[in-house]
Amino acid sequence: MATALRVFLAAVSAGAVQAGPAPHLVFILADDLGWHDTSVFGDQSPETRAATHNMTALADEGVRLSHHYVHWHCSPTRRTFLSGRTPLHHGEALSDTATDDLDLRWRWVSEVLADEGYVGHWYGKGHTGFMSMEHLPANRGFDGGSVLFLGGSGSYYNMPRMNGTAPLFTEATDPHTYSTDLFGSLAVAAVEAHDAARPMFMYLPWQAVHGPYDLPPHACSLGGGGGNGFVDPQIRAMIADVDRWVGALVAALKKKEMYDNTLIVWTSDNGGMWKPKTGGGNNFPLRGEKHTNWQGGMRTQTFVSGGVVPAGLRGTTNDGTYHVSDWYPTFCKLAGGKRCDDAAPVPPLPVDPTDPSKDIYGKHSWPSVDGRDIWGALTAGAASAPAYQWLSSESAIKDGRWKIVLAQPDPSLEAAFPPVAGWRKADGEWIEGPGLDTAGCGLAFQNRTRFAPCLFDLHADPREKHDLSAARPDLVADLWGRLNATRLTRFAARSPAALLGPCNEACARKHWRRAYQGEFEGPICGVPGCV
Repeated sequence: MATALRVFLAAVSAGAVQAGPAPHLVFILADDLGWHDTSVFGDQSPETRAATHNMTALADEGVRLSHHYVHWHCSPTRRTFLSGRTPLHHGEALSDTATDDLDLRWRWVSEVLADEGYVGHWYGKGHTGFMSMEHLPANRGFDGGSVLFLGGSGSYYNMPRMNGTAPLFTEATDPHTYSTDLFGSLAVAAVEAHDAARPMFMYLPWQAVHGPYDLPPHACSLGGGGGNGFVDPQIRAMIADVDRWVGALVAALKKKEMYDNTLIVWTSDNGGMWKPKTGGGNNFPLRGEKHTNWQGGMRTQTFVSGGVVPAGLRGTTNDGTYHVSDWYPTFCKLAGGKRCDDAAPVPPLPVDPTDPSKDIYGKHSWPSVDGRDIWGALTAGAASAPAYQWLSSESAIKDGRWKIVLAQPDPSLEAAFPPVAGWRKADGEWIEGPGLDTAGCGLAFQNRTRFAPCLFDLHADPREKHDLSAARPDLVADLWGRLNATRLTRFAARSPAALLGPCNEACARKHWRRAYQGEFEGPICGVPGCV
């Protein structure tokens, strides 16, 4: 069986015609999960091992990806997964409920898969911008079911949810089910009802463990740390509920006899968020947290599992450098897709280094998918790394080893949560780093008139403590020059009015209030009855 799987996977990676059924694809996205907050890579205390035993077992039966990168905060990572483009090409700002952040001319990964016969499901968090009805998942290839909240955060019990193109309940009939339990039960039910003859794509972006730290209804305090590490007890209780539903989902896939032909990907949208004196996420041994360009903000615990993982690779770790944008072309190729780059019909104009303001796209072009198909590297057990991996406007990695941190994120993007430059210990103690906008490297924040870049050798210095910029000015010049060059290709969504539909915000708000019989934020363009 393992040999047959290797032949199938190698053929797909090489672009050959599939010899067997396309695999079911499950993409599970945690929210604000710290590197140390599960037993997959982190805390091995008995309490955390018990709380995360299902996901840890999946990782043990799959391949851990030790250097998988996302953006330093929420929406950009989510948009990247759906579009295959890094935030360079859709922005680094958080999405509002009704913003146009994913250009409607792009084909989402769900649409690419739907073209190949997949039934798509989305149960969980939204936060990708839903300016128009056409931005809703139900209209973008998630035709099997989509229940989600459109915003970024709020009560795990009381936030209104969208079901397809209408509110799931009215305000009066909403049972206020805890979000993890709602989304988990919907995912399990979808598997149970699925026609296994058709390939399934499931996107499961949990709300957990983003604040507020609302505990599941059955949870009691699960204790502090213990063992060899520390996990905030609230986070442990919340992630334990996620783990329970992960176990139920796997059990449903096995009962349905789908698991042997399923690929499961687990990751997080960014690192854990440090909360002074109150715990929060623990990214030990990585530096920093969410909202920073340090490793703790954007290197997230990730693994692949499921029956399609070759038996000889199970229980291994792949140390290659991968990015959340890579899953779009990888899924596309596994599904047998032919247009995995989603290229515009009109190519962009050449960049002009003498004119950084030049718009190379105009009205008829857009950037192609940035990610790369990584399945061949994963199934070969090869530690693959791109020559240059863009992480943010201020950070990038060369050859999977050399990382530049030019500054911290632009304060206009996340002023409410200024970055930090310190480290956690395994026991949860916080070690303060140098102050922002001081003379050290990588610390520019409010003052963006002076940049002193850090250069780190991630192979030798995973905690980013030893700046090598003075010793390797050649690498600094190379990486800084590449960062500057990428800015010439920036893109922001410009969905044509014909695709957005009529935009009547006042009418749209009345429509959603009437549908929910209470306050409900939804799309403002293309809303039925609004012209």
